[in-house]
Amino acid sequence: MKAAAASVLVVAGLPPDGGPRPEFMLLADKLEHAVVEFRRARIASRLARPRILEEIRSEGIGRFFAASEIRARSRARHAAQAAAETLCMPIAANDGEARFQEAALAVYENELGGSVGFRDRFPPSRRHRGCE
Repeated sequence: MKAAAASVLVVAGLPPDGGPRPEFMLLADKLEHAVVEFRRARIASRLARPRILEEIRSEGIGRFFAASEIRARSRARHAAQAAAETLCMPIAANDGEARFQEAALAVYENELGGSVGFRDRFPPSRRHRGCE
């Protein structure tokens, strides 16, 4: 379980005594799955771009929003953002969990286009004290 979550959430140097709890790792796995689905949807929308552009030229801008690839990418992004938010909601019990939350925040801000203000809702005081 830990290896799957680490592929999206790059977390270096988890201490043996400060590893995440199993229920926390379940949240990290859900985020992993959601981010992978978002990446697939993003690739599919990029591959469909020439077709979508042709439809826009012939039928109007409404075809962009009607394209199934665009709708799937949007749904996948929202699901991944929700998974990242869910991972950051609980207060981290140890340094390992705090590091996973930091990695989730980075994915949320950098890849999912999430609000930078989201980090302000989870200041270090809401996280584990050892990871400030």
